[in-house]
Amino acid sequence: MMKKLLFHALGISMSLVTGLLATEVILRIRDEAGVEGAWESLFAREVPTTRGTDTSEIVADPILGFKYNPALPEVNSLGIRETEIPLEKQPGIPRIIVIGDSVSMMCDWEWHPEKGYVPFLGQDLEGRAEVINAAVSGYTTYQERLLLEHYLLPYKPDLVILQYTVNDNQKFLHRFDSSVGLLLTEDARRAYHLKEGDPLAWLPDWSYLVIRLRFLSLQWRVKDQKYPWDKYPGFPLAWQDESWGLFEEQLASIKALVEGIGGKVQVLMVPFGPQFGKKLLDQERAYVLKPQTKMAEICKEHGVPLIDVFPVMEKNNGESLFYDLVHMTSQGHRIVADTLKEYLTENQLVPAG
Repeated sequence: MMKKLLFHALGISMSLVTGLLATEVILRIRDEAGVEGAWESLFAREVPTTRGTDTSEIVADPILGFKYNPALPEVNSLGIRETEIPLEKQPGIPRIIVIGDSVSMMCDWEWHPEKGYVPFLGQDLEGRAEVINAAVSGYTTYQERLLLEHYLLPYKPDLVILQYTVNDNQKFLHRFDSSVGLLLTEDARRAYHLKEGDPLAWLPDWSYLVIRLRFLSLQWRVKDQKYPWDKYPGFPLAWQDESWGLFEEQLASIKALVEGIGGKVQVLMVPFGPQFGKKLLDQERAYVLKPQTKMAEICKEHGVPLIDVFPVMEKNNGESLFYDLVHMTSQGHRIVADTLKEYLTENQLVPAG
């Protein structure tokens, strides 16, 4: 009888393990958009794998992870959405390069890059400064530092504007499959884990099933949570003190690189749309604006000027300036461009108009 029970228990255990393994395989194939991606996901890589094709909008880059496809007519040889940049600068015309993510690229629901703050600024400063948009959708500050270090320094910018978004506090957030489907990196998926009291903390981090269970657990626990950023990968990190070390390292490195060629750096901080929620601001303003406070402290420590557009956006009905959680409307971009133009002019970083 005892032997039969043991065999029965063993059979149940083996069925359970087989079921879990099958679920793991299915999740990997689905999340990685195919068997090839699922197989590659088993091997840790310092730079996440992107599988864009020769004709896709996004292609792989061994340093950056991905970049815009230089084969496309609107993309230059560096993999940014600009015309070719001459190495030689125009005499008396400062060169301004903006590095950032989709916040600097996307505008309105139909993605009108010509209505973004960077082209607005370029138009406003025409004849006074050369403004180059080197932002790439999906980049983090870490990738922006790599882009500057390995690709942009030869163009000797007089000023680098580092645009920051509150989901930038990790090395790599995104990667892409061969059809340019957006995938999260392993680090980004693991960012779903619960900060405190994670009941699944004892389970292995490599498992897609475990990550999915953690996500579901997190969603259940924050379903009625008043902090919207807790529900999205990458965003909660900006409210965690320990996540700012990586950003601070990148900022210090960017400053050293740019000052090494005689240029200057300034940070442009664009808020997260839900930070303008009136109820949250009324109840816990200091906590809601914790990322802005941390950024101000770090910039002050490293002697880097900070342009925080939250105050001016708040005065202009901040929530209405975003068409989704992250990206601004053309009116929001116009406000950012005006703020930058005023700052650059007042601080004599561009010739007077």
